[in-house]
Parts: sequence; C-alpha cells; structure tokens
Amino acid sequence: MRLKLENVVKTFGSVNVLDDISIDLVDKNVVTIIGPSGGGKSTLLYLLSGYKEITSGNITINEHELQNDEKFLIEYRKKIGIVFQAYNLFPHLTAIQNITLVLEKVHNYNKKDAKDRASELLVHFQLGQHRNKFPIELSGGQQQRLAIARAMSYEPELLFFDEPSAALDPELTVEVLGTIKKLKEEGTHLVIVTHEMGFARNVSDHILYLSGGKIVEHGSPTEIFDHPKTQCLKRFCQIH
Repeated sequence: MRLKLENVVKTFGSVNVLDDISIDLVDKNVVTIIGPSGGGKSTLLYLLSGYKEITSGNITINEHELQNDEKFLIEYRKKIGIVFQAYNLFPHLTAIQNITLVLEKVHNYNKKDAKDRASELLVHFQLGQHRNKFPIELSGGQQQRLAIARAMSYEPELLFFDEPSAALDPELTVEVLGTIKKLKEEGTHLVIVTHEMGFARNVSDHILYLSGGKIVEHGSPTEIFDHPKTQCLKRFCQIH
C-alpha cells in the first residue's frame, strides 16, 4: 500500500481538525492510527476512504489521487471497503441479504453469483449458521464480523476500520481483533483507527500518532511504543 499526504488540512467551521499534515509511506500492509480523543483520527480515516472531502492539500492512496468530486469519490468508494464503528448494517435485512444487496445494487452481480459469494463469506467468517438472522438477533461480535464480510465481499483494494472494538465487551473484542489479524495474514491491506494499544502493536506495520490535528510521531510499533520521542506520546503510552 502507498499512502501519501501532502499538506492536508480539514476544517469544520473555524476549527482545523487536521492541520497541515504530510507523510509518505510505501509498501505498508497495515497502517494504524492512534491518539487521544479529538485528535483527528476518525476524520483522517474518512478523508482517506473518500467519505469526507479535503479542505486543502493532496492525498494519494495507491494510484488514486483523491479529488473533491462526487463522481470520482463514488467510483473510488467502490474499490475500497470500510467498517464503521456502528456497523451500519441494514436492520430490516438478514445477514445474507446485507451482503447480497450491496453486490447486486452497487457491484452489478447477478442474484446467483451474489448469493454464492455471500454464502462463501458467511462460512469464512463463521456466520454460516446465522445467514437468515437479522442483525438484532446477532451478538455484537457477530454483527461486526458481518460488517467485515460485507466490506470484503467485492474484494476491495484496501479496508478501513473505525474503532472496530469500541462497542464490544472484552471477550467479543478478542474475537473481532482476531478476525482482523486473520485478514492481515491473508494479505488484505488495512488502515485502522483503534484505541486498543496491544492490538496496534501486534498487527501494525506502521503507526501514526495523531494529537491536536497533527502527526506528532510515526514509525514501527517498536519505535512508537518502546522508544517514543515526544512527551505527549510518552504520556499517552503510559496511560494506555
């Protein structure tokens, strides 16, 4: 994965949520974004995934130079997957329908191929026996795995996660984080916002520490957690 940010700014009103950030990463499979609440983590994730527009600056992911153009962003979002913190499953559809609807309506699969692909993914993510259940009938961990299966259904170039374990109890957190680690082992390129520092250490190739809308430090898990350079990252690591 290639990730290049050049003087990226994102403002909401008069507030700079991301303040002139630049970085150039090459050949990274898993990039994780950590930092205090309000530091800009989720905003950066939504810029990278094309769900928010850049105020100024440039973002390039792989060969895609992102544009503030809705037609471009619609096509770009078809090439990537995103798993939201709240899952964003369709509550009135069964597990298998949550996947087939996206394949048929967005990616032009026919009904048989969509059903075959959805069935394959449900088995892969250990949800085969729950294919006809509605989201409300699934546990939090199962709902998260269903959201991941849906995001993986059209074989995206890369997959974005916004706090994948934020709403889960400890047992389900282990379950979901194990699923994400398996995705890494299968070669999926991931960009993850997380507050789980042990998970970030174990799964990441490169970590960005955001605070106050800036990338304060970035590096390997060893550099970030064992050899922090700034006082704010040292304090963050001590607390977390």
